[in-house]
Amino acid sequence: MGPPFEPLASCALPYLCWKVAFLVAVTSARRVSELAALRVDPPYLQFFPTKVSLRPCLSFLPKVVSSFHLNQKIVLPVFFPSPSSEAEERLHTLDLRRALLYLVARTSGFRRSRRLFVCHHGPNKGAAASSRSISRWVVSAIHAAYGAARVKCPLSLKAHSTWAFAASAAHSRGVPLREVCAAVAWSSADTFVQHSAVDVSSRQAA
Repeated sequence: MGPPFEPLASCALPYLCWKVAFLVAVTSARRVSELAALRVDPPYLQFFPTKVSLRPCLSFLPKVVSSFHLNQKIVLPVFFPSPSSEAEERLHTLDLRRALLYLVARTSGFRRSRRLFVCHHGPNKGAAASSRSISRWVVSAIHAAYGAARVKCPLSLKAHSTWAFAASAAHSRGVPLREVCAAVAWSSADTFVQHSAVDVSSRQAA
């Protein structure tokens, strides 16, 4: 992922926020409401050499309130931590741990909330970003990426699409359904089959 999202140290702040929101959404396959509840302070956000761990605030209530769904942790591995080729260098720009470190550093000076995602401009700058704002960021990131690649963006684009597509793509690549369900906090495979499974084979081929 290149300009306008790179380099992270100097790209426009909205692009950094959009990129991190998109990466969290597509790698965790969690709902936007849960993304809005993520916190930036330990132990909710923890960085490790090979992974990053995220958790929502204790007051967050998921769509399905049960002991299984409450306070689910998101643990994501580092993506190409030691790139050894140009191709791996490009893929490393999609590493969520790296992007989160930049987001935390670049928002620390104006942050007024312990939520991970905060507004990056206007009178609410530094305040917690709403679910609706984060949803717009995810869609904006996708539109900007298509624009940078000079490719026409799909018309019916929603942040919710990343949730279903990420889980379906993982399953189509051989990840056992029980592992997909555990990763995205679904208590049964029926939830995935009935509400979130999409055919990704044609899109991957494209």
